[in-house]
Amino acid sequence: MGRRDRRPYLEEIERRELLSLLSVLMIDNQRRAFQPYVLHQDLRAGTHRVGAGTTQFPPFTPSKSSIAVPANQGASPTNQAVFQTGNLTPHEQKRQRFVARFEGPYIIGPGRTDTEAIQTFIRGVGSANTILHGDIQLSIITPKDPNAPLGAVAAIFDRNLNSNTVLGFDADGAHQNVDSAGRPNHLDHVTIDANESSGVYDEAFSQGTITIRYKPNGQRGRRVIDQGTAVVTIRAQIYTTGTDFILRNADINP
Repeated sequence: MGRRDRRPYLEEIERRELLSLLSVLMIDNQRRAFQPYVLHQDLRAGTHRVGAGTTQFPPFTPSKSSIAVPANQGASPTNQAVFQTGNLTPHEQKRQRFVARFEGPYIIGPGRTDTEAIQTFIRGVGSANTILHGDIQLSIITPKDPNAPLGAVAAIFDRNLNSNTVLGFDADGAHQNVDSAGRPNHLDHVTIDANESSGVYDEAFSQGTITIRYKPNGQRGRRVIDQGTAVVTIRAQIYTTGTDFILRNADINP
């Protein structure tokens, strides 16, 4: 075969930062953070310099007895960084706004105990104004007692695993909040579940509503009362401390 005269060609591509690379950098940062280092003399002496003046603070002295007491865990009631007070600025109101929509299969089956009428389980994919691609799992219990409220728990997962974010909700609603087929369709009290939440929502408070619209497919099976596709819409207000998003530090690698 004869040689062909070919000229090299360089094709320009868009610039992207690989999320996996951020994880590698974070691991390296953590390793460096635990390396031995030398404290500044002023810090060893408990001295804090402000401008030309110097303020003396008492040095920290570790306790010889156990520190596993309630006073050493959790924020004090006066800590406004955790327990926000006062009227919100327009900027803060916008920051706390949360709107999400998910769609996916639902299945309704009989209750698991003698006090439950039915249980509804929904899985869906969608997005929110704070989550580009996410998943939801929502479980709702309809009690047999007509005076007892609907009870629900939900978890929203951010598909960007580097954010380490799960948004957990506990919710309830009036027993009569059902559609024409008796399916629960509105939860009017939504709060953060601190045990389920992580990442951005590790320390948070919320209020809001969850609305559900069902599109049954007419198929039934063993222990299946109803199934099809559900659309879940969440409108809420969520306060977060703003210190739980690890990717915010991605630009300060040493």
